[in-house]
Amino acid sequence: MADPAPHQPVFPELFPRRPAMAGRPAPLLLRELRPAGCAEVAFWPQRAAEGTAALRDWSGMELPPASGLFRIGGACLLAATAPGRFLVLADGVDPVPGLRDCLPAELGAVVDLGHSRCGIRLAGPPAAAVLLKGLDLDLDPAASPVGRVAQSVVHHVGVTLLARAPEVYDLYVYRSLALDFAAWMREACAEHGVAIAPAEPGCIALA
Repeated sequence: MADPAPHQPVFPELFPRRPAMAGRPAPLLLRELRPAGCAEVAFWPQRAAEGTAALRDWSGMELPPASGLFRIGGACLLAATAPGRFLVLADGVDPVPGLRDCLPAELGAVVDLGHSRCGIRLAGPPAAAVLLKGLDLDLDPAASPVGRVAQSVVHHVGVTLLARAPEVYDLYVYRSLALDFAAWMREACAEHGVAIAPAEPGCIALA
């Protein structure tokens, strides 16, 4: 299956609901996410303290206190995916040029992921049950509270999952596999009833 272009929708505008849902709001909503930019930042181990300070100054917020957590400040999301490694998502302005200015090569590396990742939001009461059809993670709120980031595999596709709000999950996958992943998501949601929101710029706001 061909890769989607950076702005080619991975979902159709409308996906049929099961007959029982006719005339009623679907319990699940799928929406493609389109951040202004996406980057991975990694500090060299011996310069981690300086790299942390530089990223904190650039973002204007405290970094997540441990791996597996994310924080949001303004139009920027910082997810600590591993010690000294962060996924950076931003709306409005691509963060890559600013990150490269504030984080010189002697402190770490900034990798532009903007054209290689696709984001999908799944929201609604059955969201966790749908994801557990293919995700080997504990999504109980006690184990996966809001603010958690985890990396796993769904349907043989590598996924970065962000628990954004109760019953709201953002998932980022390789763009080369986005169409296949979107097809799996549609099928996994179908028994509950699902609506597809139009793709719009942005990934931070939950509306």
